[in-house]
Amino acid sequence: MRADRAFKDSVKSAGLKWSAVEKVLPDWAGQAFDSASGVLELKGFLVRHLGLHLESDGSLTAAVLPTALFKTTAGTDIETVSAARRIATSCAKIVAQATKPKWSGFNSDPSSIRSSIIEKSKHGWVDFESLLAKCWEVGIPVIYLPDLPVEGRKMQGMVTNVVGRPVIVLSKKDQADWLLFILAHELGHIARGHLPQTEGGAIVDAEVTADSSSDSQEDEANSFALAVLTPFKGIRIASTVPKAPELAEAAIKFGKAKGISPGHVILNAVRNTTINGHKLFALGRAAQKLLPVELSSRPVDELCKESIAENIDVDRLTYDSAEYLENLGVL
Repeated sequence: MRADRAFKDSVKSAGLKWSAVEKVLPDWAGQAFDSASGVLELKGFLVRHLGLHLESDGSLTAAVLPTALFKTTAGTDIETVSAARRIATSCAKIVAQATKPKWSGFNSDPSSIRSSIIEKSKHGWVDFESLLAKCWEVGIPVIYLPDLPVEGRKMQGMVTNVVGRPVIVLSKKDQADWLLFILAHELGHIARGHLPQTEGGAIVDAEVTADSSSDSQEDEANSFALAVLTPFKGIRIASTVPKAPELAEAAIKFGKAKGISPGHVILNAVRNTTINGHKLFALGRAAQKLLPVELSSRPVDELCKESIAENIDVDRLTYDSAEYLENLGVL
C-alpha cells in the first residue's frame, strides 16, 4: 500500500507494526492516500480502532489511557506491552457496544461457578469451551487476539472495564487447555474486585503463572482459577514418571473420576512435579497431544469466533468496525 514515510513513522512510533497494520485496514485504505480528506479519514479509522490519538498538527500518537495494573515478570518493559493494551482496549469497546447479554455482576463464588458450569457441561468438567460460555452468559465478552499488529511483546491475558462492563482479552497463542487457566485467572480478577472501575481501566497480565508470588492480586486470581477448575489445590505425578501415553491415560481416568478436564489434570500435574529441578512441561505437551479428540476442546480461535457471533448484534457495528474485527480474526 502506498503511504508516505511520515505516516508510516507516526504509526510505528506508537508501537505498531506497519506491515501488520496494513492487513487490518479497511478495503478503501488503498485509495485513501489519493487525497487529503482520504488520509484524514484513514487517520480517524486508526484512532477508533488501533488506540491512536490525532494531534492538532495532524500527527498520530499513542492514545493516553487510564492507569492500568501491569502484572509483569522481571525484564518486561511496560511500554512494549502498552501498544497491545491500547489496541485490545479499542477492540474491547467495539465488541462491548454490540454485546447482547446484559452485565449486572455475577455470583463470584468459585465453587458455585464450577457447579453451574458442570451442570451444563457435556463432559462433566470445566473446560475452555464451557468456561467461555459461562463468561458470555453473565455478560463478560471474551476476545481472542493472538495476532495484534504491534512491535515487541504482547500480554498473555487482560481484563478491561469498557462501556459499563468487564471484557476479557486473551492474546497467548496456544491450545485451549493452556488458555483455560488464563481465562479462569482473568475471570478471577473480576470476581475478586481487582479491576479498576474507570472507563478503560485494566489489569494487564504480561505472563500468567500459577506459581505463588509477592503479588497478592495475582495469588487471589490464581486461587479463584484453581477453585473453578478443580476441587484440588494441586495434582502431582507419582514418584515414577510415566511416558506420555501413560500420563494421558491416567489423566483421562482421574479427570472422569474427579470432574476435572484431562488437559488441566496434565498441566496441573506437570506444573507441580519437579524432577532434578525441572518442570515436566515437555512431557505435558506430549501427553496432551494424545488425548482423544472427543475429550479435547476445539481450537480457541474457532470457539471464540462462534461465541462472538452468537452473542453480539453485528447490526450495531459500523461496516468498518465489522471488517476490522474480521481482519483481526475476531469475527
